[in-house]
Order: sequence, then C-alpha cells, then structure tokens
Amino acid sequence: MAPQIACMTFFFPNIGVITAGFYTDSTIMNRHSPVKKFLRVGILFAAFSLFAWGGYNKAYQAFTTFREKRARDERLLILEERSNALGEELQKFDNTAAIEREAKERFNLKRPGEKVVVILSDERSAETKAGENPSLWARVWDALKAFFK
Repeated sequence: MAPQIACMTFFFPNIGVITAGFYTDSTIMNRHSPVKKFLRVGILFAAFSLFAWGGYNKAYQAFTTFREKRARDERLLILEERSNALGEELQKFDNTAAIEREAKERFNLKRPGEKVVVILSDERSAETKAGENPSLWARVWDALKAFFK
C-alpha cells in the first residue's frame, strides 16, 4: 500500500501562506509515535511564535507611531503659541508711535534735533572719594558685598 499524504495550509500574517504535507500511513508513523508528537508540538510552537512575533511588531509599530504623533503635537502647540505671540507683537506696531518707541528702546536711535541724556550710576565711585585708593580689605569687603547682593 502506498503512503498517503495529508496537506495542511497555515496562514501567517507577516509571512504568508505555508503548506505542509504529512505522511498518514500507519507503517511510517503510528498514531502515538514520539516523533509525531514532537512534530505536532514543534509545529504548534512555530505557529504560536510567528503569531506572537507579528503581534509584537504591530504593537511596537503602534507605540512608535503614537510617540512620534505626541512629539509632533507638542511641537505644533509650541509653534502655535509662538505664532500667536508674534501676531500680538505685530499688532502693537500698527502705528508709527509704537515703531518709534521700540526703535528708541532697542537701538538707542534719536530723531534729528532730539537730545539724549544718559545717566550713569556707579555705586562704588560714590562710596570712595576721588583720588583715594581703597585698601585690600576694603576691596575684598566690596567684592563680598557685591557677590551676595
């Protein structure tokens, strides 16, 4: 009697379709053969491993996509806040008086005919008299006072 072959087809999501053929003739392997049990367990383990690996890959892909989306959303929020702040600042400069005031503050500009008065305050020069050199201890004391201010 010729050996009979049974075919089984397995579908794996990440691999594709696998067709396996098994001998069913009782002369080659009987029903309770250890080889047959080993093959069954091996095939079940391989199928489970492939499904688990595919699930892990899908979960990792979803997590990575979620993390990238969250980073993009945070970046978008920061850019929207910056855009709103710049828009408000731009609205402040609708009139020439605001532009003139900002130019004077930022760039120390003046109009023709204007006089600029600069007041300098130096606390150390007020404490020491003109022409007097402070002692070493006075300089150390001044440095300590300036450090802890």
